[in-house]
Amino acid sequence: MINIENSLKNLDLDKFGFVQREVVNGKTLTNQCGRDFFYYVLNYYYPELHNNQKGNPKEISKSGLFGWSWLPVGLIWTGLTFKRIPKYLRKLNLEFSINNRKIKSYFDFFLGTLPLRPMKFEEGINLIEKSIINGNAVGVDISMALVGLADHVMFVYGYDEENLFVFDTHQASGLEYEKLTSEGDNRFIMRLPKSIVKKRWTIFNRIWVVKKL
Repeated sequence: MINIENSLKNLDLDKFGFVQREVVNGKTLTNQCGRDFFYYVLNYYYPELHNNQKGNPKEISKSGLFGWSWLPVGLIWTGLTFKRIPKYLRKLNLEFSINNRKIKSYFDFFLGTLPLRPMKFEEGINLIEKSIINGNAVGVDISMALVGLADHVMFVYGYDEENLFVFDTHQASGLEYEKLTSEGDNRFIMRLPKSIVKKRWTIFNRIWVVKKL
């Protein structure tokens, strides 16, 4: 049993709509961490609309609910896969911010991905912990390569003094985090040391917060 004292209290690990990243032709689908983060956010707030049976990541991509369903790797930076997400979140009475910048449009989202308001590591951790305490969905977006231009965002479930506990949909190659669930358990509940977040922190690091209005 996974018991984390500082966690989203109104989230039941046994009922949450965990999903696995799609595998196509034997290969795990790439560049979908943002989509999966927003799916987990929506499952957290509106499980009747988004769960592992309907409104799941696969259906989200197929319908283009969040934005463009597919982009070549060279255009991922445009954020066009999230072109519709600000409007959709507002429709559900949810407020979205990146590094405390409110995101109300695609243009806001694009600006939010730029290092215009870089956040220090300590500020980021404080924002994550405050969000968890207040019951707000929060994601940590950290560098994977290229000084942060290649990144990975994860839904944060809880924290302790040394770690963040995050939800993923697969185990991202090269990221130093540990799967807490057993090999046969399809829930990717991961222990991510804060020291690793700090080591990978760059001006491109972002904290994504989604809360009810």
